[in-house]
Amino acid sequence: MEQTIALTQDTVNLVKAHLQVLDQEAAFLQANQSIGGKDKAYALEELKSISAFYATRLRQIQEEKLGLTKRAQDLEKRIRQQQNQLREFQQAQAQVSGEVVLTVEAEAATKAVFELSYLANNCGWFPNYDLKVRSIAEPIALGYKAGVYQNTGEDWNNVRLRFSNGTPNESSTVPVLPPYYLPPVPPPYSYQRPAGIYNPNVRQVTGKITDENGEPLVGQISW
Repeated sequence: MEQTIALTQDTVNLVKAHLQVLDQEAAFLQANQSIGGKDKAYALEELKSISAFYATRLRQIQEEKLGLTKRAQDLEKRIRQQQNQLREFQQAQAQVSGEVVLTVEAEAATKAVFELSYLANNCGWFPNYDLKVRSIAEPIALGYKAGVYQNTGEDWNNVRLRFSNGTPNESSTVPVLPPYYLPPVPPPYSYQRPAGIYNPNVRQVTGKITDENGEPLVGQISW
């Protein structure tokens, strides 16, 4: 397929080269339409013959250019078709496929039903919303649909689908998000303060530590 595309492209290049030659010939004829000179006169028959030559040749050049342009367009269209076929072939070769071989042993002839479950990448779905309004006096009807895509290489014709918003490869444990405190609010301490003891407006505290009898504790000082 690649060689065919290359050969077709070579043909297109030859056609375009022929078109350039015809353009140059037409430019040459148009640049030399002035015949004769001050000292030379042509008979009427000679002028008719020269004029007919110019007209005939220029008409032939235009016809040839039209034919070559059409051929180049057809060839370029064929190249695009060949490139599309090549891409489809390469995509088909790149698809991953596999086989499951099941070996069953039975002591006697019996009927059995086997169910095979597996996870496949390259497939999923995305939500689509369909809004419909009949009149401004009625509420909007919201339809919830699912757009399914899959590149598994298997045909999903007549397949019963069930949709989920979970990811099979991820853990189902809900993560714990710690709070983030913006300054200047300080983060809380790790222990629980008794309610009603801490007063942020108090900057200085004085007193002394005593036991249950009101006596100062040994080794303690007042502050």
